[in-house]
Amino acid sequence: MAKKVKKPKKKTKKLFRFKKSSKMRSDGDIDFDKKIIRINETRSKKHKGGIIDTIVHEDMHRLHPRMSEKNIRKKTTARIKRMSIKMKARLRSKVR
Repeated sequence: MAKKVKKPKKKTKKLFRFKKSSKMRSDGDIDFDKKIIRINETRSKKHKGGIIDTIVHEDMHRLHPRMSEKNIRKKTTARIKRMSIKMKARLRSKVR
């Protein structure tokens, strides 16, 4: 008889949460220790991409922490162009 092999337990990673904050100087910020991505809605609304651009931009920082700001901006623009309206609405609803 073959032995039953136990599957290793999956490590649950704490997911990042999105929060609104109007006290920041920048459009968005990421805190790796607390696993929080803060979005300044008042500042984000002023620029061309808006809040969706800021959310995707900060998420790219989460995925690629060592990537340069220039490359993050390029990848953000490309990612937003490929997104559907439904996906943009889903991202927008994540910010509380």
